[in-house]
Amino acid sequence: MTHLFIADLHLSPDHPRLVQGFLALLQQYQQQHTQLYILGDWFNAWIGDDYTAPWLDEIIQHLKQFTDAGNQIYFQVGNRDFALGQKFLNQFGGKLLPETYTLNIDNQTFRIEHGDALCTDDVSYQRFRKIIRNPIILGLIKSTPLSFRQKLANGFRKKKSCSQSNQKLCDNGCQSTGD
Repeated sequence: MTHLFIADLHLSPDHPRLVQGFLALLQQYQQQHTQLYILGDWFNAWIGDDYTAPWLDEIIQHLKQFTDAGNQIYFQVGNRDFALGQKFLNQFGGKLLPETYTLNIDNQTFRIEHGDALCTDDVSYQRFRKIIRNPIILGLIKSTPLSFRQKLANGFRKKKSCSQSNQKLCDNGCQSTGD
């Protein structure tokens, strides 16, 4: 059994080479009886399990081939794809793991998690995280139209990009929303 761990891929249609690299990884490990653990931020932003696009359809197709070959896919949410749920994973037989998970491999115990909860010095992000991951708030967001969620995600990315640039050039009140 091969255990493969990846995180922070930030896949998006804006980076097709990165998407192709991920698909090549799936193909490389497809015949190796693999358990793939994706530990958050798989996608640059996830606006809901009802989102579809040609670039994403290609990924789903490859994931389905991967699991049809007898491999398993496990996923933990990150700070960019916390809205990704079991409904999306069902398309290819993936399994959603809790925020922290204990895994035993060859008599060794591993605790796996995305890690954004460990950034305790970033008080504003932790406050935002607590609010946005509240099941009621998340449910309300998921119930809004897809177009609204797309604008919301773009706004978060814009603020994040702004906060990482020179703040003297950024006079519009930007603030971080986490990595």
